[in-house]
Amino acid sequence: MKLLGYKLDDETFIKASKEEQAEFEKFKKHCKEIREANKIMKIYHIIRTENPEFDTYGSCVVIAENEKEARKIHPSEFVTHIKGNKWMGTAENGEENKD
Repeated sequence: MKLLGYKLDDETFIKASKEEQAEFEKFKKHCKEIREANKIMKIYHIIRTENPEFDTYGSCVVIAENEKEARKIHPSEFVTHIKGNKWMGTAENGEENKD
């Protein structure tokens, strides 16, 4: 979409200046940023149903955009990513924990 000008009435059209076109492009970019920033988040209650063990999390509540993203969130601050379908941690020095 590009701003070409303004239609005042059925017979009068005023061509937009380069400055007006540039302002319109800034406005479009700003609108896009607002749309992207205002993603709808949902609340999910994740419950562990397999291999419950002593001293593990049974459930947690997370906020995510969708179920797929919610399943990637671990309740422990020490678990930082998934590798090979297994939860992994990252040490303070940035190396992966080998637990």
